[in-house]
Amino acid sequence: MARYKTFQINRGQNSVNTFIPNPSNFVIALALDGLGETTYTLEPDDAGYFPQFVIYSFTADTFMQFNDPAVVPTVDITDGTAPVLNPSHRSINKSIESLSFISETPSIVTLEFYV
Repeated sequence: MARYKTFQINRGQNSVNTFIPNPSNFVIALALDGLGETTYTLEPDDAGYFPQFVIYSFTADTFMQFNDPAVVPTVDITDGTAPVLNPSHRSINKSIESLSFISETPSIVTLEFYV
């Protein structure tokens, strides 16, 4: 496994933050078949660092869940445990061991990791 890249915000003209991260050097792609959930287990890199930030991209509507299998909601989930639809980015820590994804149609999920 490669080493995760430090998340840095680029600066534009006059040293103003652009809020655009540098490219990640550790990106994975998951191919969802639209039939069941897929789980990605988070692991440390070669230097022992765990990712602290992830940017998500999807080709179709996709639900994501931390540490538990993702489901497509078919009823109201009001206890605070509902999966997230199409998250854009999240901070993560060692308490998050896995990311689970599910889509009703085939979808490609890309994950860009940073420390």
